[in-house]
Order: sequence, then structure tokens, then C-alpha cells
Amino acid sequence: MRLRPARARDLRTASISFLIGNEAAERCYAKAGFAFAEEKRDPAFEAITRSPGFRRFVRAIGAPS
Repeated sequence: MRLRPARARDLRTASISFLIGNEAAERCYAKAGFAFAEEKRDPAFEAITRSPGFRRFVRAIGAPS
């Protein structure tokens, strides 16, 4: 994961979204320091994609070095 460009722009938070039920993505992002922030569910979305919605994880980005 490349957060260096974000640090250089003085950004403080990184965010990633993935489909609810994608356990591999959830484990990967948690291992990289991301934590659960919110999830959005929609029955119409689930009818089309077979996933109830999206889950969003966030993590702090350190100051530029």
C-alpha cells in the first residue's frame, strides 16, 4: 500500500471501501492498520450484486518524514 504520496500532500486519513462479505479484503486491510468506520446496506444493491452493500475502513496517515 502506497501512502507516501498522501503523506507528502499532508493528508491525515486513508479510506478504503469493499463489498460486505469480502472476508479476505477485510483481513488484509485490518492487517494493514485499517479499522471499521461504517457500512451501507441497500436491498436493491443486494438484489443486483448479491452483496448487501459496502463496508468502509479508515486509518491514520503519519506526518511526512
